[in-house]
Amino acid sequence: MEVVMIVALAVAAVGIFAFSFVTKDENSEVDRKIENFSITLMKELYQVNKKVDMLENKVFHNDKEKEFVNALTAEDAINKQIAKMTEDGHSPEEISKVLDIAKEDIEAHLAYSEEKSEVVSG
Repeated sequence: MEVVMIVALAVAAVGIFAFSFVTKDENSEVDRKIENFSITLMKELYQVNKKVDMLENKVFHNDKEKEFVNALTAEDAINKQIAKMTEDGHSPEEISKVLDIAKEDIEAHLAYSEEKSEVVSG
């Protein structure tokens, strides 16, 4: 009786082992789909980057124009930071240290901003 049980368990183990090779692994299918999606996404991103580069080259005819636009964008961001920090109650010295800009430049910016707001409101 014990021998029959051992043989039956051995046959069942071999059968289950063989069945595991025959069945389709769902994880590998999901992995393949994710990989295909990633590849497609990378291709589309590459195409978008090529189109952006092409448009930038049409809009900006040379590097001087690109540098000028980048400088204006950076200056605008700095101006917004200075205005926000001033509204938050920071002194020109604190703003100067945080933004790594000379204190005199911060004070000149604040004076210019005040003059500009007076002209607009007055």
